[in-house]
Amino acid sequence: MGITLRGLRKLRTRLRLTFGEEYETMSTAEVNARWVKEVTRERQCRLLEVGHIMDAEDVAAPMYFISHAWKNKISLLLDFLLDRFLAAADGSVAVWLDILSVNQHESTSAHKRDIAAFDQVVKACTGGTIVVMDVANCNPATRGWCIYEWATTRARHGPDGLHMWLEPGDRGVVFGSLDIRKAECQFPEDKKMILATVERQHGSAEQFNTKLKLQLLLEPVSYRVDERRLLQRARGTRWDFNPVAAWLDAGPPGAGGGGGKGGGAKGGGGGTRVLCVVAGAGEGKSTISAALCAVPAEGGFGERISCRHYCKYSDQRRLDPVRVIKSLAFQLASRFPVACQLLLQQDAARVAQEVSAEAAFEGLLAEPLRRVVAQPGFDGQQVVLLLDALDEADPPPALLEAPAARIDPLTGRPATARPMSARSAVAAPPPPCSNKVVQLLTSLLVRLPPCVRFILTTRPDAVGGSVCGLLDRTFAATGGVQYVRPAALRRVTGGSAAAQAVGGCAAEGGILVYRTVVGECLPKGTVAALEAPPTLVDLDHVYKQVFAMAFAKLPKPEVAPVRTLLAVLLAAQEPLPQSLLTAMGLGGLLHKLPGYPVTFFAEEHHVYILHKSLADWLLDPWAMHGFKPDLMAGHRQLAQTLMLSVRKGGHPSPYTLKYLVRHLVACHDLPYLEALLLGPDFAFLAAAFSQGHGHGLLRDLLRLEAPSPPLADVQRWLLARQHELVAAKTEADVVATALRCPVDTLVYTAGSKRYKAMAGVAAEAKTGGGAPAAAATSGGPEGVVAPSQAWELVQGLGASRRWPATKVIMPGHSGVCACVSWSPDGATLASASWDGTLRLFDSGTGECIAVLLGHEGKAKCVEWSPSGRMLASGGEDKSMRLWDAVSGECVAALQGHEEDVNAVAWSADGKRIASGANDQTIRVWDVATASCTATLPAQGFKVNTVAWSRDGRRLASGGGYMGVEDTSVVVWDVAAARPEAVLVGHEMHVQHVAFSPDGAVLASASHDATVRLWSVPDAQLLAVLRHHAQPVTAVAWSGDGRQLATASWDKTLALVDLGSGQVAAILEGHMNLPFDCKWSPDNKSLASCGKSGTCRIWTVPELVTAPATASAGAGAQVAAVISSAEAGHSQAVLAVAWSPDGARLASASSDATSRVWEARSGVCLLRLEAGAAAEGGAEEQGTIRQTSVNSVAFSPDGQLLATGSNSKTVRLYAADSGALVAVLEGHQFFVQCVRFSPCGRYLASSGWDGLVLLWDVASGQQAAALEGHTDRVLGLAWSPDSRVLASCGFEEDRTVKLWAVEGRACMATLREHGAAVHAVAFSPDGRLLASCGGDGVRLYDAASRVCTARLQDFGAAVTDIAWSPNGDELACAADTGLCVDIRNVRKAGARVAVLQGPSAAVTGVAWSPDGRAVACCSKDKSIRVYERRD
Repeated sequence: MGITLRGLRKLRTRLRLTFGEEYETMSTAEVNARWVKEVTRERQCRLLEVGHIMDAEDVAAPMYFISHAWKNKISLLLDFLLDRFLAAADGSVAVWLDILSVNQHESTSAHKRDIAAFDQVVKACTGGTIVVMDVANCNPATRGWCIYEWATTRARHGPDGLHMWLEPGDRGVVFGSLDIRKAECQFPEDKKMILATVERQHGSAEQFNTKLKLQLLLEPVSYRVDERRLLQRARGTRWDFNPVAAWLDAGPPGAGGGGGKGGGAKGGGGGTRVLCVVAGAGEGKSTISAALCAVPAEGGFGERISCRHYCKYSDQRRLDPVRVIKSLAFQLASRFPVACQLLLQQDAARVAQEVSAEAAFEGLLAEPLRRVVAQPGFDGQQVVLLLDALDEADPPPALLEAPAARIDPLTGRPATARPMSARSAVAAPPPPCSNKVVQLLTSLLVRLPPCVRFILTTRPDAVGGSVCGLLDRTFAATGGVQYVRPAALRRVTGGSAAAQAVGGCAAEGGILVYRTVVGECLPKGTVAALEAPPTLVDLDHVYKQVFAMAFAKLPKPEVAPVRTLLAVLLAAQEPLPQSLLTAMGLGGLLHKLPGYPVTFFAEEHHVYILHKSLADWLLDPWAMHGFKPDLMAGHRQLAQTLMLSVRKGGHPSPYTLKYLVRHLVACHDLPYLEALLLGPDFAFLAAAFSQGHGHGLLRDLLRLEAPSPPLADVQRWLLARQHELVAAKTEADVVATALRCPVDTLVYTAGSKRYKAMAGVAAEAKTGGGAPAAAATSGGPEGVVAPSQAWELVQGLGASRRWPATKVIMPGHSGVCACVSWSPDGATLASASWDGTLRLFDSGTGECIAVLLGHEGKAKCVEWSPSGRMLASGGEDKSMRLWDAVSGECVAALQGHEEDVNAVAWSADGKRIASGANDQTIRVWDVATASCTATLPAQGFKVNTVAWSRDGRRLASGGGYMGVEDTSVVVWDVAAARPEAVLVGHEMHVQHVAFSPDGAVLASASHDATVRLWSVPDAQLLAVLRHHAQPVTAVAWSGDGRQLATASWDKTLALVDLGSGQVAAILEGHMNLPFDCKWSPDNKSLASCGKSGTCRIWTVPELVTAPATASAGAGAQVAAVISSAEAGHSQAVLAVAWSPDGARLASASSDATSRVWEARSGVCLLRLEAGAAAEGGAEEQGTIRQTSVNSVAFSPDGQLLATGSNSKTVRLYAADSGALVAVLEGHQFFVQCVRFSPCGRYLASSGWDGLVLLWDVASGQQAAALEGHTDRVLGLAWSPDSRVLASCGFEEDRTVKLWAVEGRACMATLREHGAAVHAVAFSPDGRLLASCGGDGVRLYDAASRVCTARLQDFGAAVTDIAWSPNGDELACAADTGLCVDIRNVRKAGARVAVLQGPSAAVTGVAWSPDGRAVACCSKDKSIRVYERRD
């Protein structure tokens, strides 16, 4: 007996009227005691039996069992069911709810019968059990009845019948506390009954605990439906599995023992490591897999196959490497107790959030298997993993028709007329490394112990047709691969009805699913016997017959709803839960689907499609039938239902997080997309990114054509900050990235609004106005709690106001990124790094899709082949390597060079590769034979760069390095293997050369800071471009030959318009030296990389022309500077200081200026130029150090402004007019810090020479030189009484020194830091001293000089600190945290606020004199001012 949703809504209304405001806080137990028992007291019956309360039409057989804890609020229970999980379900759907369906009078026999019938009730609820949780209020894992309900559901319906949504943190709580033996029950008799039932169903309480804990931990995919249906389809097939038995008996490669149940081999040297069943579409590969996994009594090897996984094109969960690993680990734990014990020690919350296949593999599979293999007595045994249908993990193929004939996988609609043969059209190569299951197998699973063997099934055309070669190469060193065809494993003896229906032996072989459809969906004799094995054309014909017959029988009013259901099922990205279809009002139509329950069927609470061929036929845009579903309508129906659940609040389901944006984009629902992604909060985005779905969401959003202005902003935001968003764990993390967007964008506005709202929640919680919301958690360093202060960003001085040219930032490499290369279609960017890896990035989203390992030492160069099927790379290991781009496998390592390979280049026809190396040679390789066909003679210098002319007749090269200079460019006649021309003119070594697209001009880039253009073949110098101030490391031609892109160690890229001779734009954004740049094939984007290990993609069409701002010299003019800011400083801001009256701010920047700003308005009042840079200050050999102002300070009376710079001088200016008052000379190197004494008498300065100098302000004379530090002195601080000066030292020093000013002597040296110390600061009362550095913050008692506290939870270096005027709080500039972290010193350093906004490292921080505002400066060229609002 259950209650309909219609009746449940009436009940909720009645309870609200009965209890008023109290209803919202009442527990289920309270409602039962105060109302249910009262209204049923007279009749001693169930509430559902009280006629004046429950209408008869609202009492029905239940579809769902509801599991909940009685201590939780009744409002939460009813709202979850009515407004979220079943919000869109038909009102007639019924649920079983104990408070209503069980007689609550314990003394009655009816109560005892109801309790005893729980098992049967759960079984009767065909939709499964819905678990309603409020873990923070009452953990259901501690309630005996809750666990009993879960146990019974698992026993009756399997794991898919348990509808349980848990956030990662809650999952960890439930996992850690689950123990049926310790669970609480109100009555001892209930506990005894529950334990007895659990032991009967699961063997023991311990076994139940283990099963459910593993289920909660690993969330495995269930394969019971697949195997049941496949084995049903195989009825009548007689298997001949002797080849499989022989392979199993042979044991692992090199084994000398038996391979029976224990797993070893019986004599011999062992078998291959892999057995692979290869067959075409529909030939029964998956059926064979299911038969192999069956129990021995059914002819299978289930006891010898330890784990299995079935890939399925229509179920994206099964193609996710992490889900595959978790599913295999779940089965492994069921087989091996030692693996189970290790897995149960895992952190469930961390496992739930794991998105790295590498980390999941190591923690969940590799280490447990190592423990299994290490057990005594395991020698000679084997572990067998079966992976079925590797081909189904391939992405949908793009047909090689005209570009407009592409099929949109979301809408299924073609853009042009049908080609001659749609099914037989040639497929384009799949995207690089796009088959993630094959990647998992060949890069990770292959590393498992040798006793782990694999049974695989695949089509031969998987992975672009290279799957067999890939498997051969992958497993060649560990035992090889044995291939077998399905025909060798079965003998058909006419058995099944389906086989007989199609003409017996005449139709044997071919498409097996044809027999299933004909035999089980069509009347006997409907289809004539075939003369040959059935083909896809035959299968399409019978599908059409099945659909025609079904729709002919449908009543007219049901045709449209069934078509809608078809559209929903085809639009779905995974098999949909029946509960979701019920919520959409479509669940009752399943049996009306054509061919149900064969072509479509419901198993274990999900709806499945028989075979991929059915979906292909329905969606074939050129198929001649009238049953094509309206995919857009299906997407719209799904989107609206999922959106409704999101708007009701709570944690979205995994399906919603992964695919809601995809459905909204497919139906072009812009209002819903805007509401979802821009407000009123960012909870959905936070959940999606924290669960690892961010890049997929971004990929879907970028497919949106003609986005609205808000959505265009969202696209730019998610692209520009994706490298930060992928690490987001909370809504505050997402808000922080929104605040780093340009201040005039809609995203920034929405982020600012949400930031204020979250701060308000935090302030209200602090004053006792309510509990802090989850959204109020900080976006600062990991593990922080909700801030207790409310701050508002009120000013962004020099902050970017519009989107910069930088489109995507792609970190990942741990060393210098030396080279980038675009795939010919522009979809993928390859990079080579000194960390020894190549990385492949999705150029659309910035996602790293593969890491290619193979080079030993640095990888120095990489280039795609013209076909896009291969990559070539070179490195420190003296080899040039060839990679299969589709699989990511290294297919050849070409040896011949004797030193580092610095450059590789493909000829235009893709048949040859040239390589240049430190051994002074250039080699030419034949790709087909992987052999060296020519070695160009040594020229006496290292070869840095090589480039082919388009006709393949010439090679250009350049080289030399630092001490071994060669300033020439050599053009080679390749056929003759001799120089054709030597181009002389550069003054330092040549770093890069590139031919123009027509081959008529050669460009060369040199460390002499010039780019030279040479005519080919007459070798004449055409032009010298001098637009960079430092070495030029790369040069690249646009595809049309009209523009030249260059990269320089001045940290910029330049675009040169060759027609006008102007520099059209300078791209600023690299925080370190750029090494390479390349145009995209469509000329719309530019990729670059550099010393930081980061790659960037720049959007070229968005560059704008502005008045010239600098001279390029020698015929080149700078037309525009495109940076991250349009006002203020043009480079990183390094220091910030308040004037004593709080009205002005001063800033210092590496752009060679200091500025004075009006704090309230943001107007720049003064711009002060620094002196010339000091000589010999190069950070890199051969570079010219750019002038930088490193520090700025106001005098106590506000009359003077002091700056310290790389000019080795301290400058004093009149703070009101900017007039230069004095230049103080005395330092031998860069000046890093300046500070006025509080009394105003002295000015202290420090720098790279390790000195601290004291200056008499009145006279401008040096008063003292304090020596003692052994490295750069980065920070200074005066005590309030001006008697003590503190200083701190860099990496080699790591100390804080205290100096007696009058005595000019060091009073103490504090050695509490283990890394560079960046800054020091005395508290306003002088009692405390703070220091910060690479290992956090230290607090000292100034009198005793004892360290009293260590604050280390910043996640990275702290670059600056500032005390609040009241001395209670310390503002800390977080380097990689991109924020200001405010700590309450009086409360043990508790974090009280995190100020977000900077998009790069925060370099300085200062507190306003009145304590109401904090200013910070950043490498993003901005100064931001925050005001406290609480």
